[in-house]
Amino acid sequence: MNRPSLAALAFLLVAINCDVYFTYGPGVEQWSLISKYCDGDRQSPINLNTEQAQPANEGGPLQFVNLKENPSKVRVYNNGHTVVFSLTYPASKGVTIKGGPLDGTFKFASLHFHWASEHTVDLERFPLEMHMVFYNQEFGSLYKAQFQPNGLAVLGYFFEVRSGTDSRRWIDSLKSVTKAGSKYTFVHPNYMNLAKIIGAKIKPYFYYPGSLTTPLCYESVSWIVQKEPLAINSAQLKLFDLLKSKNGYMKNNYRPVQELHGRTVLMFDE
Repeated sequence: MNRPSLAALAFLLVAINCDVYFTYGPGVEQWSLISKYCDGDRQSPINLNTEQAQPANEGGPLQFVNLKENPSKVRVYNNGHTVVFSLTYPASKGVTIKGGPLDGTFKFASLHFHWASEHTVDLERFPLEMHMVFYNQEFGSLYKAQFQPNGLAVLGYFFEVRSGTDSRRWIDSLKSVTKAGSKYTFVHPNYMNLAKIIGAKIKPYFYYPGSLTTPLCYESVSWIVQKEPLAINSAQLKLFDLLKSKNGYMKNNYRPVQELHGRTVLMFDE
């Protein structure tokens, strides 16, 4: 479809938390007062320990459909907690993913960022983490899927600074949304071709069952976190530090790592 449904918009309000007041830093300890799920046993993010991750012995490759399609519209929104990129595709050209550890077909909704990273790898934190949010098509909408145990899949990608990395035009759009509540629509939506951003290869990666990393912390997410980071140059990384919340510059918008509580982390390798 060419425009997001009311249900999809409602999901973005909840999952990206435009309508839930919360803070990072010391305020994170109070999230359980906002939602009981934030004190659950299947919370995210976590530390991804490469030595303790179990090799995955089954499950075919993750398969993208329409990943190389150009979106027909791209909007970027500073919601005061993060920056959200919403992509619209022509009818029947929406991006989906299936296979690997996933049970069902999941449709792409949006992507957003945390700086520094939320997940850590062997206790190492990266300067930036991107979350690509998908929902299980079985439930018909993003809004309905967020409440289901198998409702969401989030692909996580780390970024690291590498000298000589070319600037990405879609990241330059951050210059237009520095103030909380500001929005910008791309003049050239093809700048945000997902295949060119993440590439076709998504192994090796970690997988574990978890939650949304902001209130209301629903435990409905299948997490797929790419082990190898993507590249960004230092000038474009600094653009994230220029984004503002309602109370100043938006920095360190990440939740501390949570306890595993007996969960198994799988490693899907080459």
